[in-house]
Amino acid sequence: MGALPELLPGAQAVRRAGEVGPQRPPLPFGDKEFDVVTAVEVIEHLPRAAGLQLLREAERVAKRRVIVTTPQAFFEQEAFDGNPYQAHRSLWTWRDFARLGLQGLRRRVLPLFR
Repeated sequence: MGALPELLPGAQAVRRAGEVGPQRPPLPFGDKEFDVVTAVEVIEHLPRAAGLQLLREAERVAKRRVIVTTPQAFFEQEAFDGNPYQAHRSLWTWRDFARLGLQGLRRRVLPLFR
């Protein structure tokens, strides 16, 4: 077991968010429980509806900020290494995030290679 076993149920809930089904359980954390919530190169691996739910849940459990990174363009990526969650299932653009009306939205484009 890892260094923070109390966070394991949350990690498992996030993993289940990508599973098929109309009802996904909320993250097992209280409102505003964390200062910052990050989803680094995660959202593109979820179907669109699950990605929206992930954003709403991240916003719910974050006190100050939600940080999301995702590729700027869609590229095919199938499951590999026996992990079906590696497949890319959705594209998220700057406009998608802006349309959601997220407060304090900032765009930062980072170069892929330096």
